[in-house]
Amino acid sequence: MFLIVPFGVIWLLLDSSEHLPDEALIKRFYRYEKDFETLAQMAAEDSKVTRIANDFTWLENNAAWPRPGSELGFSRERWENYRRLFNKLGIKGGISRKGHPETIFLLSSTTGLATGGDEKGYAYCGHEPTPLVDSLDSIPIEVKSLQQVYKRVKGNWYLYYVWDD
Repeated sequence: MFLIVPFGVIWLLLDSSEHLPDEALIKRFYRYEKDFETLAQMAAEDSKVTRIANDFTWLENNAAWPRPGSELGFSRERWENYRRLFNKLGIKGGISRKGHPETIFLLSSTTGLATGGDEKGYAYCGHEPTPLVDSLDSIPIEVKSLQQVYKRVKGNWYLYYVWDD
């Protein structure tokens, strides 16, 4: 017996780990620019929370999970505001500071596991990051594992890509 699967479903299964192209991410940024600014401002105010996801938070001095609600780093109401913005803006992986306190990373997509993979998203940077490239869809330079690569969007906003083997 043969199983007939529509071509679109096969394509979706094969392509589900792909990151959105730069153009789609930039279009989303300009469509929701005010919300991106709000999210960056919230994260700056909550600077002692180094990782904010839909289902956990890490504090600069405590990454244990679960923790009591009183130790989230902010109120449950504020966490709901983060989640609402993540959903609206397509920030599937939440926010991370990745050892760069002056940069807020908004993880749009991630692939792989903790032992290897890649991610692409937005970065709000306090200074101009390096290296800067014209495209993250086909990066024209050699990049080392765990080295972020950036593409300017506007002002302090950039797209970023990083991989880990």
